[in-house]
Amino acid sequence: MRILGIDPGSRVTGFGCVRAGGRQLIHVTDGIFRLESSRGRSSPMELRLKLLFEGLNEIILECRPDVLVIEKAFLHKNVMSSLKLGQVRGVVLLCGALHGLEVVEYHATEVKASVAGSGQADKLQVQRGVQLLVGKREFVAHDASDALALALCHGLRAAARPALSQLRAAAPRASGKGRARRMTIAESLGLSGSRPRRKPGVDANGAD
Repeated sequence: MRILGIDPGSRVTGFGCVRAGGRQLIHVTDGIFRLESSRGRSSPMELRLKLLFEGLNEIILECRPDVLVIEKAFLHKNVMSSLKLGQVRGVVLLCGALHGLEVVEYHATEVKASVAGSGQADKLQVQRGVQLLVGKREFVAHDASDALALALCHGLRAAARPALSQLRAAAPRASGKGRARRMTIAESLGLSGSRPRRKPGVDANGAD
């Protein structure tokens, strides 16, 4: 399975692709789409979206991914920034649909926790986590490593899913009216050191 992660931005959009073979994740490619004019002038939004559409189509044809992963939408304090990001996301989702890809979305904190061990990790910590997972030392920009982090997040979760299902199936049922507690991902991987939460938290944080 090949997984393409996209980190959308109205000026720079990152992309990163990995190949998942069992529990192993192999780096395929990564980079960025520069959507601004090379002369430093602000390009019209319609031209930026056109550049993104063309570039993303080329990457999809080159990498042949099965899954496209993108961060879940969130609201900026700046309304115009939210609007522009929404337009970029629309192009990404359209490209995925046109190529018949499965589209998956994750919260920023889910991605950070998967590759860096903490949902509050900063961009440098995420980049270091990505470097450890795929063995790459340098990236052209944080946008590229952030995109790879999205792809790796999905790959890691997909690899853990069969083991999690087996452990849940083998877990004894609670007696009486109580229900068996669902096992956490950490526990399924043998990292059972933390107590389960009583109520699932709602994460409203987004990437910078």
